[in-house]
Amino acid sequence: MNKVSLLILDDESEVLNALKRVLRKEFELFLFLEPLEALEFYRKNPVPLVLSDMRMPVMDGATFLTHVAEINPRSKRFLLTGHCDLDRTIEAVNQGHISRYFAKPWDNEQLLSELTSASNQYHNEIKSLKIFKINHQQNSQLSREKASMETQQIKQQQHLKKLKKNFNVFIELYADSIALHTQEGSRHNYRIGAQARYIALQLGCDPLTAYQIYVAGLLYETGKLAVAQMIIEQPYDQLLPQQQHSFDHFNQHSVTMLSTGSPL
Repeated sequence: MNKVSLLILDDESEVLNALKRVLRKEFELFLFLEPLEALEFYRKNPVPLVLSDMRMPVMDGATFLTHVAEINPRSKRFLLTGHCDLDRTIEAVNQGHISRYFAKPWDNEQLLSELTSASNQYHNEIKSLKIFKINHQQNSQLSREKASMETQQIKQQQHLKKLKKNFNVFIELYADSIALHTQEGSRHNYRIGAQARYIALQLGCDPLTAYQIYVAGLLYETGKLAVAQMIIEQPYDQLLPQQQHSFDHFNQHSVTMLSTGSPL
């Protein structure tokens, strides 16, 4: 398992060496004597843990950790402080720039325990953030897929609506051509279809079946298209036997002609 990175800043080399002896087995250490050098390094390498002395020339620890927080707000920041710096340290804690402080002289076991706990907390936060991002990406992908499916569904509905409209136009043209051929006006076949649909609905048929019955009513004289118009126009008793036979079988012609168009 890789060691967690820890930046330590203190202007006294003896303090750095003492901290190194305590922490080097558990952490990957980056040691600095100068705050500006430490900041330059941190801008390029925002490690998760930072431990800084409070009292230093050029820049105190609270100010340094404020800059660290600006670079990496998720970092865990700690101060080493003496009793004379306690008020400034408490102020920094209240402002949220540091996670906690250790009073000098520090307790090695407590220091190690707190830094280890902070390391675990940091990695749990990063893990949770990654899970959140993955979930967010998955939710975004699902939203896009849902939107795409809804768009496809709308297109399919529009296509089906267009097909239905074209089918109705075709059926009406077909029905009108039958009426024209049989010389029956006043939309007789439409009345037959409407009455047939009404009866079907009264008998409990579903709307689709009732519509199919309506279409059948519109086209019930389809077979007459196979009978010459001159035969249809003449009185039945004036027709020749062969012509009467043709006229008598127009219903059979209807079944034959409609069956050829059954896929419609």
